[in-house]
This record gives sequence, structure tokens and C-alpha cells, in this order.
Amino acid sequence: MTRGTNDSAPGTQLDVTEWLETRSHEELIALVHELASLSEIGSNILTTRASISETDVPEAQHSILKQAKAQLNFGDYVDYRTASHIADAANALLYEYESAMSEGPDAADAIRPALEFVLRRVRDFTEYVDDSNGELGDVLDFAVTLHVLSCDTGNPDPAQVAAWLVDYRATSPGWPETPLSLYEKVLSAEAFDLYRQGILKVMERPETSDYERQQWLLELADHDQDLDAAIAALSQYEYVYYREIVVRLRDAGRIQESLEWIDRAIANDRLTVRDPNAHWLGIDETADWLTADGQQDRAMELLRHWFSKSPTPAMFTSLTRNAEALSIADEEVAWAREEVERLAEQSSRGDIVIEIALLIQDLDWAWSAYDRWGSQTAWRKLAQASASTQPKAAADLFRPYLAQQLLHANTSYYPEIAHCLATMRTWYATANAVGEFEEYLAGIRAQYKNRPALMRELKAAGL
Repeated sequence: MTRGTNDSAPGTQLDVTEWLETRSHEELIALVHELASLSEIGSNILTTRASISETDVPEAQHSILKQAKAQLNFGDYVDYRTASHIADAANALLYEYESAMSEGPDAADAIRPALEFVLRRVRDFTEYVDDSNGELGDVLDFAVTLHVLSCDTGNPDPAQVAAWLVDYRATSPGWPETPLSLYEKVLSAEAFDLYRQGILKVMERPETSDYERQQWLLELADHDQDLDAAIAALSQYEYVYYREIVVRLRDAGRIQESLEWIDRAIANDRLTVRDPNAHWLGIDETADWLTADGQQDRAMELLRHWFSKSPTPAMFTSLTRNAEALSIADEEVAWAREEVERLAEQSSRGDIVIEIALLIQDLDWAWSAYDRWGSQTAWRKLAQASASTQPKAAADLFRPYLAQQLLHANTSYYPEIAHCLATMRTWYATANAVGEFEEYLAGIRAQYKNRPALMRELKAAGL
């Protein structure tokens, strides 16, 4: 073929495989060497595959480990800008290891020492290199996944895996996570005993954090299926896992003990109106547990207390949902109305009343609250809810807000101001009161005529 020409038909692709099959053995070897020399990734692939082909696994381990050390040789000091280079170099190794392990157990065993080196070397970098973009953290997570895979698919010495896991966790700054559950099926009973002895010794070190002690003891308890030991681990340090304890006890059918822990959580103010977590019990679920266990009155008392503490629509819904199950909804709604009005009187703000009134679609109550206490935040929801039935009154709710926004010249406010005015005009038109709106708008134009940016924004909005 002449240089610069292509003899293949238009729209077809050259069959590289067919071409390769026509090359001689020597030509293929030369081609592989040439391609491998073009990048570190190519060189890694060639070195790793060649090493794995050795029948002597220790020799392959030595060769692959040597290659990893050379590729991650960034010296003792690395500035923050080098983090991406480290991540690229490590990923080049890891992607090849992932592919090569598909060749069988011997490949997994040959690669494991290099993976352990990568896990240590990159973790060391993260302790003094700026990894704000998380690249090195991702590398470590990937390396842990591959290390577990190498243990699962290879034939590791369980005792060596146990010793490595103890040592890696003992020297860990807190990352990457290497939970025991990932390695349990690799560890024989004897190897697990070695792990237990080793990690218990690490727990005795003064530099070991309470968090680490707690997590490691919990892992051992879960492995032993010892619920009492798990509860002890979850409760013996500063941060008690109240919800985790309650859930575990209830799942095990130990209801009375779970109620005792609910009492402790309440006494230590570990209930939340937000999403619950391992430490904090949710208000709704706690009330449900109490109700299920025959403590309906206490559940309602708890919900009333929290409604007074946090009178939100969500808490109102929780209160009334439980009240309906006990056939006392009307009584609780009446109490809640009185309570939010009492709180509104104290704060001189009608927002909480308006929010709950809108929740139960009582517009008269919402407007009464607005007229009595005003609103700093809920007025907009009241306006939207009233636009179809009281369009002019709904539009007028914007007036105090716009007066506040216009006090000072601030161009960032002007798009919002124009949007509000356009909404007001629409609602005034619905109420057949466009002339009144135009008079109001003319007053704004006259008062703020020296704000050209505002005038441009009004014009753009068709005002």
C-alpha cells in the first residue's frame, strides 16, 4: 500500500486481527515490545503477565512487587500538586492487576504482595499530600477491593492474611476502611483466633482511639453472634449507639430490654426530629415502638412534648397520625391548635400557625394567624394557597416583602423583585383590579427612578 492511501472500501474498517494472524512470531514479539515502550501502562501489562507466567509464585511476587515499588517511587517529599500523578501511577498498576487476576489463583497470589505495598505506599502519601479531590482515597478503596479479590480467588495463607489485617489496621490513620467482614471467609478458625489475639493487643495501645476499639469489638461480637457482647461494645464508650442497640434487641425479640434502652435514649436527649442514625432515635419510630409495646399514653406524651419543642408540620403529622390510631384525633388537633397559638403569642410570629393551618387546608385559620401575628417566612405559602380564592389579598402579601427588599440598592435583588411584581400583576388582573396595581407600580417607579438597573429589570419583565 502506498503511504497516505487506504485500499479498504469506503465505510469499512481494517481487520487488525486478520493482519496480526499473518505476522511471524518474531514480528509479533517486536510489535509487543514497541507498544509496551509507548507507555507505563503497556510496560506494566507486559511485566505483570510475564511474571505471572513463571511457575514459581514467589519469584513472580518478587518481580511484580519490584515493578510496583519502581512505579510509586516519588521520593520522601511530594507536594500537593503531585497527588494526581500518584493516583494515575497507582491506578495503572491496579487496572492491570485486576485484569491479570482473571488468569487464576496463582495470578492472584503473585499479585497480592504488590497490592499490599500499594495499600501502604498510597496511604502514606495521603497523610501529607493534599488529596482534596479524593483521587488517592479512590485509589485506596479500589486497592482494598482488589486485595480482597486476590484473597478470595487465590490460595493465601490464612494466618498471613490475619497478620496483615491486624498490622494494617493497627497502623491506619483511619482510612481506607478494611472491615473484618471482607476477610472473614478467608480466615480459618485458627487464623481468626490469631486475628482476635492480635487486634485485642492493638486495642491496649494508648494511641488506639475509642472509636477503633468500639468498631473492632463490635466486629468480633458479630462474628461470634454474641448480642450481649455487641451491646457492650456499642455502649461502653463516649458515643453510645442507642438506636443500633434498640434495633438489635428488637430484632432479637428482647423487647423489654429495648424499652429500657429507649428510656436511656430519652433521658440522654438522643431523640431527633430529623432522620435517625445509629446514635439517635427518630421521634416517629420511637412513638411507634412504644405504641406497639402497649405504651400508647407514653407515646402520645412523647409526641406532645416534641411538638411543643419543635412545632413543625412534620411533627403535627406525627402527632395526628398516632392520635388517629388511638381514635383521639379531634382531641389532639384541638390541643395542637391551642399549643401553636400559645407559641405564636410568645414569639409574636404567626409562621408556625400558618404552616400547620395550610397543612390541614384551613385558610381562615391561616389568615387569622397572619392578621394577628404577621409572618416572616410562611406568607409566601399563604399567598400561593390563596391565589385562586383571594387573588388580591394574596398579591398584597408581597408588599411588606418588596418594601424591605427595596430599602437598599442591591442589583442582586432586582430579578426577584421583578418576578414578584409580575406575579402580583397577574393576581390583581384575576381580581379585576389592574388599575390599583398600576398605581402601586407607578409609585415604585417614581420612588426608585434613580436606580437604572431596577428600571431595566422591570422593563425586561414587561412592567
